[in-house]
Amino acid sequence: MFSSAYFDLFEDGWRYFMTAMRHKSVILNKVFWATEAEGGEPLPNQELISRQNNKLSRLYDIISRYDRKPIFIEYPTQLVAAKHHKWGQSPFHYGEDFNTYQGERLSALTRG
Repeated sequence: MFSSAYFDLFEDGWRYFMTAMRHKSVILNKVFWATEAEGGEPLPNQELISRQNNKLSRLYDIISRYDRKPIFIEYPTQLVAAKHHKWGQSPFHYGEDFNTYQGERLSALTRG
């Protein structure tokens, strides 16, 4: 999942997807895995989190190389994992602040 072939295939797929979308707008949620939980407690498996965030960064870099870029939703503060998420604590289960911000950005981007 971290091989050159993986990233080459991702790029091929992204190119195909953007061609298929033609002139439609694409909104992309640009998130990374959280390194800590609400309250500042570090999450376990920091090495895995770092590795996954490096992979995501590389994927976002591939996407950004194309003339036709998606509209990125980026987060002004560090993403943190929810301590009591309904599916359990995980580096990609964020808290209510995340959901509120994401909803506000989507609403603003999709208004008439």
